[in-house]
Amino acid sequence: MTQAPSLAKIIDQARGLAPADLVLKGGTVLDTVTGAFLRGDVAICEDCPSSNDLEQAA
Repeated sequence: MTQAPSLAKIIDQARGLAPADLVLKGGTVLDTVTGAFLRGDVAICEDCPSSNDLEQAA
């Protein structure tokens, strides 16, 4: 299991000060507070289990 990213790294990526490890572009996200569907991109910081699965399958 990999070590969790530092809080500083997560914050820097969220603010756009550091590049995200994975970006999903052009999606729709559900805002669970308002119930609204928002169009946009999602940035993911560090280890994404599905990306490891894809590499092993290749």
